[in-house]
Amino acid sequence: MNAQAIQSTEILVRFANPARDGKPPSICASDNTFYGVKPVDFGRFQQGGRYRIDYVEKDGRGKWAGRKFRDIVKCETIRSEPQAPGDARGARAPSPRPPEGEGVSGAPSEFEFVTRMLAAYVQCCGVGKTVEDLVTRARSLQGVYREVWG
Repeated sequence: MNAQAIQSTEILVRFANPARDGKPPSICASDNTFYGVKPVDFGRFQQGGRYRIDYVEKDGRGKWAGRKFRDIVKCETIRSEPQAPGDARGARAPSPRPPEGEGVSGAPSEFEFVTRMLAAYVQCCGVGKTVEDLVTRARSLQGVYREVWG
């Protein structure tokens, strides 16, 4: 078995596919290249965001022979910009961003932390779909943020 070489590139996220039907989550870059993402990292990727990634490429097997599959092993956010409503897949626009300069230096703002984490929970089916469930999880995340970043 050959060792997989880690490759690096910068991508602009066109859209993200949450895990479903036994398939892992994935993202599609602006050049229509798909990358597999670990479920724990899926919430980091935003539509319209620019990222520097390291990935491994492997050949498909069986009915997927001849195809290349790419899995992200490391990600660094370069810029996260919301995309205008109604991309090619009709996805909703991301939540509005808080004013610049909020939060502790180097830390995300409370708004950004809570909305990103809540979106990740919803995408991975880790929270109920009632208003009460969402409010409870959001308040819990606010508590986590305040405990960590004050």
